[in-house]
Amino acid sequence: MTVNGGSLLAYMRAGESSGEAGKGEREETPAIHADLAPTSTTITRATATATNTAAVENRTPTPPHTATPTQTLTVSYDVEYTVEREHGYAEHYLTYNGERVPYKGITKDGRFVAIVSRRYVLIPSEDVEAAIREAGQPTIIIREGWRTYWVIPAPKLDDRDPECGVLVGNSVDGSQALRVYTYIKLGDAYAVLKGVHKVNELEARHLEGIKRTVGELNIIICKILGNASQNGYYLAQMDYRAEAGEVEDILKLDLPDYVKSAAANAYRTMGTLRAVYEEAAKAIWRGSPNPHQKKPTILTKLEHYTTLNNYIFTLTWYRQHTPKQK
Repeated sequence: MTVNGGSLLAYMRAGESSGEAGKGEREETPAIHADLAPTSTTITRATATATNTAAVENRTPTPPHTATPTQTLTVSYDVEYTVEREHGYAEHYLTYNGERVPYKGITKDGRFVAIVSRRYVLIPSEDVEAAIREAGQPTIIIREGWRTYWVIPAPKLDDRDPECGVLVGNSVDGSQALRVYTYIKLGDAYAVLKGVHKVNELEARHLEGIKRTVGELNIIICKILGNASQNGYYLAQMDYRAEAGEVEDILKLDLPDYVKSAAANAYRTMGTLRAVYEEAAKAIWRGSPNPHQKKPTILTKLEHYTTLNNYIFTLTWYRQHTPKQK
């Protein structure tokens, strides 16, 4: 079978040419996968061949020093047996030199998707979307390679409140867990409240037990959606004059320069911590304004939100629980 750091003033004046921070993550097991631009790969009844290129994720090759910017690693496996799944997916269980190995290949409609652990439980995004539509109607669907994201707004309690809702994400290549996060919409951008204390979220790895989670996903989403509209409260907590030192600390975070520049400019023009947070969050969602810079993936944006949220919401909590000096 053949299948295819700097000062606050400096950031106030900074240009928008810097790229995104090079963050990324794998879900749980070593895997060879076709990322945003799936590589042409062949899996036959006799062999499985996969190619992974360091340049795809902008990683600098490690020694030997003679390495070129693009390296290719080709590994061949025997296919022990194949299990056909719904929606055109197939799982090919692998052996090497006659010995069973702890990996399997995943394909969809004859296209290579990934090589993952045998323990990896494939959850088709088609099944996730079916569960989502039982809970609400997604207004935006974003597809990035083998990752899919759905934006589902929650009913508003008051027309004056910002739109809140949930962001659901899934992958079929081992690159991320099944996720449900709350967001607050800011203009044409979204602030994802990943890692915020007391805000409901779900992260379920593709291991034994995830099928039960998917079976209850519509209930989980309904519950999180029901509480999402209350999260505008967190923005109201930030309605106070930010201190220069607080903004200086934001500029020391591991965030792209265009995010830091947005935060510094918001402090200069509006002054409140809420404005600083909102503009930084918008910049994360929109990505670099430099058309020559590669746009960050949602996965990278989520890491940036975690970094920003951990600082801003800790700062807000500290402000509320520290007695004011007379």
